Amino acid sequence: MLKRGVWSVAATLAFVVGCGRAEAPDERVGSSAQRLNAGGAILGFETASVWHGPGSIASSAVHSEGASSLAVDPTSAYSRYTSDAFELTGQLRSIALDVELPSAPVGSTWPGSVQVFVSCPQKSVSSEFVGQVELAGKPIGVFNRLEYPVSASLRTRLGSGCSGMKVTIGLNAPSGSLEYLLDNLRLRTDLLALYEFEDGATRATDTSGYDRHGTFVGGAEIAPDAERGAGLSLNGTSAYVELPSGITDGATELTVATWVKVNQATAWSRIFDFGGPNGFLFLTPSTHDGLLRYSAFTSADHEGIVTAPALPVGAWKHIALTSRGREYRLYVDGVEAGSALGEPVTPAQIGSGSGQWLGRSRFPDPLLNANLDDFRIYDRALGQAEIAKLAAAQSSYSHYRFEEASGAAVLDSSRLQRHGALVGAAQREAGIIGRALRLSGGHVQLPQGVVASCNDFSFGAWTKVRQNQPWGRVFDFGDPALSSFMYLTPAGFGAAGQELRFALVTPLGLHDLGYPFEMPLEEWAHLGVTLRDQTATLFLNGRAAATLSGVTSDPADMGQTVQNTLGKSLFNDPSFTGALDDVRFSCRGWDATELAQLAHPPLPASPPNQRPLSGAITDVHDPAIIAAPGGYYLFSTGPGLLARFSPDLTSFTFSGQVFAENPPWVVERFGDLESLWAPDISFFGGQYHLYYAASTFGSNHSCIGHATKADLATADAWVDQGPVLCSNDGGSVDDFNAIDPNVIVDQAGTPWLSFGSFWGGLQLVPLTATGERAGDEIHNIAKGPGTAAEAPFIVYRAPYYYLFASFDFCCRGVDSTYRVVVGRSTSITGPYLDRTGLPMLQAGGTPVVSGSSRFRGPGHNAVIAALGQTFNVYHSYDASNGGVPTLRISPLLWQDGWPINAEP
Repeated sequence: MLKRGVWSVAATLAFVVGCGRAEAPDERVGSSAQRLNAGGAILGFETASVWHGPGSIASSAVHSEGASSLAVDPTSAYSRYTSDAFELTGQLRSIALDVELPSAPVGSTWPGSVQVFVSCPQKSVSSEFVGQVELAGKPIGVFNRLEYPVSASLRTRLGSGCSGMKVTIGLNAPSGSLEYLLDNLRLRTDLLALYEFEDGATRATDTSGYDRHGTFVGGAEIAPDAERGAGLSLNGTSAYVELPSGITDGATELTVATWVKVNQATAWSRIFDFGGPNGFLFLTPSTHDGLLRYSAFTSADHEGIVTAPALPVGAWKHIALTSRGREYRLYVDGVEAGSALGEPVTPAQIGSGSGQWLGRSRFPDPLLNANLDDFRIYDRALGQAEIAKLAAAQSSYSHYRFEEASGAAVLDSSRLQRHGALVGAAQREAGIIGRALRLSGGHVQLPQGVVASCNDFSFGAWTKVRQNQPWGRVFDFGDPALSSFMYLTPAGFGAAGQELRFALVTPLGLHDLGYPFEMPLEEWAHLGVTLRDQTATLFLNGRAAATLSGVTSDPADMGQTVQNTLGKSLFNDPSFTGALDDVRFSCRGWDATELAQLAHPPLPASPPNQRPLSGAITDVHDPAIIAAPGGYYLFSTGPGLLARFSPDLTSFTFSGQVFAENPPWVVERFGDLESLWAPDISFFGGQYHLYYAASTFGSNHSCIGHATKADLATADAWVDQGPVLCSNDGGSVDDFNAIDPNVIVDQAGTPWLSFGSFWGGLQLVPLTATGERAGDEIHNIAKGPGTAAEAPFIVYRAPYYYLFASFDFCCRGVDSTYRVVVGRSTSITGPYLDRTGLPMLQAGGTPVVSGSSRFRGPGHNAVIAALGQTFNVYHSYDASNGGVPTLRISPLLWQDGWPINAEP
């Protein structure tokens, strides 16, 4: 962070004065190491030591802001002031300059004018004229703010910034004029506000150039901090910051970024809360259910929400949120920790109004007890690389991002500067976050003693295994004598087979922790380990997979380790073959939420869009779909089972019912049911098979029926084949529920029927070639949280079978909590595991799609391959239409072996 009045090579902006000619170095006055009053986009003129040109150049104690201004007493009628090249990030919107006219007569009725030009050679912009402001009529003896809007064409040419920007100021004044004062050149970009909370500040000073200064209220103050130097301190009882109204006026995209250290966790306190006449935007570090949450609200059915694991207490974390259209992303410590596709809500829709706060809610929620620093607001959605720069680690952990384009250096981007070096075969490749390091026999050598001071320890890294060789290392820290070492391997061996394993061996003891799991090849997975409170914990994709208590040794007990590597064992074990990305380790024991934040797979840069649908798409519940000659046939719950047709998977028309009346066997068992439920459509054995459920709500006295048809395009009636299986029927006592059928034909050609709802969870049975149940074999394949799991749907995508399921509650309109999850297995009968390695029989399930403020309870999905891609077909309850179940179709993208769905 660049504080005002502090020189930074990365933000060097030195002005020179001339007469439209090249200036020789020996014409400079004083030291070349001048200091600029530079903070954000406000550049002051604190010294004259590098100024030169005609007339007298000096620093003046009279100033607009900062410590001084530049006093110019020109001897010529026109003087040009040109800066050295500097880096400008963001799109330049306008330029402003404070000018004080001479207080004595200048011998002319015309006081002059000031022009501004910009140059950017890399964008072919050379001394481009920005604007001219006449000084006639400006009051003398005071600073006047001169404004220079940047034209749309010039903004387009400059793009998102320039690494070699130059600014030229032309002062056109009468000959013999007395002293002019220049101060506070403002380069206004898409950075709408920047609060750096400097030492000694008595207000929230905005250094973005827009002057949106805030007011400290109720004891808010600047306090010293060992890690950040200084920052805003909010006590949680009375303190907050009042910001000016309209701080995000007109913005259609948004980024808010800040450093925050939560001192006391209080649910629904606010990092910020911005409001207008039509709604509000807020960010809370922790909800009642332990989530970091951003909400953009305009109405009960139009709210954009994104969540991530809550922030820990007592640690500085960099937080950023971005909003672009329907895409919402939360970043913690520079990596995406949560994402959502939902209702698009922008600051422009919220409107301008009072009630813009840091640390305070507009509702009776607790005030924030935390420290903030470097609070920024942009009116565009920053990219991950930009946010990573803002979030550069301080001294709490080493961080290896592998963003170097080439070479042997592996840079530690934190202030610890524990840089490593590549040894052997290694190269960069596309990672899950920017670039990654590809190892194939090589490794990274880290400095000696990197954990010598660690009483606690944490490690996290994205890994991609290409050869699952036993005992290859993600890291190994130790000494050549092998008396002390600490390692993490993705492929150790234990009693239950291949496992993740962490070990710490010191003269004080040996501690070994394993988790049975075979890493999939060619997929990114996040591995982590923490050691705190004498407990070691292994993490897989953000979930605590195994723990070991009674760890009485610390990494510091190993002493000054001299052999510290990434990708290589201290023993004669195979080298790690694969890729590493975003490697971090710390002498602080992270809590589980911090590992979960690091392990969130980023939303793709081009996430899927809902397919636009029209026609008969309402009152669609439990959809099933199949492609057949002529188009797509969709069936759903309803009287006699409802049928629809689409020629293009976009426009749907109603095409009647499967059954004019319920089959006799249904009436015999259940009476005159109003609806048959949850059909499934498949094709095998030369004909179409329609399976459906007959039951009453809340009962597991149920049956799955079966009907067949040779050609869906004909008006021929379906031939009902009777029940395939029943639960609690005819005196049987069953801990399953025979509803929600789905058929898949496995890779050996055998059809299988999955089914189930609540009770004992989801089941799987084999069928005959003609569609009847084959014997008494039954497999339990999934259970939900509590008992709330239903609607299985299995698809094959080599080398895995994917089991989709709907967890929680359907059929409650806008109060429905349905959500779709998925697990996978190399066997049709399981076990099905989610991406954290948790079995679906233990309520595991990787989220696929959850509800939004408008589309509630998405679920009971079907998956179809069509039009050269894969689609997810399901219903959601539309809060904008009375909670009516509505058909939704989304492309499924696949990222590292797992599906990604559009908004619900």
